[in-house]
Amino acid sequence: MFVHGGVGFHRRAHRDRRYPDQRRPDRNICRLIGDRQGLHHQPGGRTLTSKINAAGVNGIIASASESGVLILKSAGGADITVNDTSGTALITGASSLSGDQATGTLGAGNTGLTVKGRVTLYSDVGAQIRVEAEATASLAKIGIAAQGGSDVLVGGALTIVTQEAAGRALTKIDKALDQILVNRATLGAFQNRLTVAVDSLMTTSGALNQSRSRIMDADYAQVSTELARNQIIQQAGTAILAQANTSQQSVLQLLQG
Repeated sequence: MFVHGGVGFHRRAHRDRRYPDQRRPDRNICRLIGDRQGLHHQPGGRTLTSKINAAGVNGIIASASESGVLILKSAGGADITVNDTSGTALITGASSLSGDQATGTLGAGNTGLTVKGRVTLYSDVGAQIRVEAEATASLAKIGIAAQGGSDVLVGGALTIVTQEAAGRALTKIDKALDQILVNRATLGAFQNRLTVAVDSLMTTSGALNQSRSRIMDADYAQVSTELARNQIIQQAGTAILAQANTSQQSVLQLLQG
């Protein structure tokens, strides 16, 4: 690749209409500052930019400016990696990160540079999320190393000093009210289900009590019947025994007479 000089990596951002005070990056841009002649004219009639675009690598689009800058863009925020395959010191220097722009250079000891996209977090329920750059911070857990630290603020203070700030405050309040309504609806559904469950349990408990009462009444009747039967048998036995004794006395009287 006929590129000499420095390599600059830029991250561009646009302002979100929902959050006018915050910027959201929408693409990754890599600028290679080199020779205009080398970028626009290549052997065989094909330019370097056309070769890159024909390759179709991760949706990266290449273009060349009038000042001899090769610009690589990724609309989806994909990583852009530039390698110095020769390993010589044609491109030398260091790499750094400053604000919204990441710059880097290739050299004998640094034959590859990768520019990664930025992660921006938004909240739809009124919470404030802020990502700040720190020299020693890292987001390696989500695959982005040495890009800055994170500071999450939930329920930040609202201000109505300006008309724009008041509009944002009203938007956050509306979202909070909407979330409250959603939570109330969810809790109401839970309460209705609990009420139905309690009513069902009460009905079941009443039916069980009635069944128990019927069972107890049936047992009492059975015991009463058994008692009456036993009493009748006892009385019948006593009467038969008395008759037997009377018969024996009558026979003895006849023999004595």
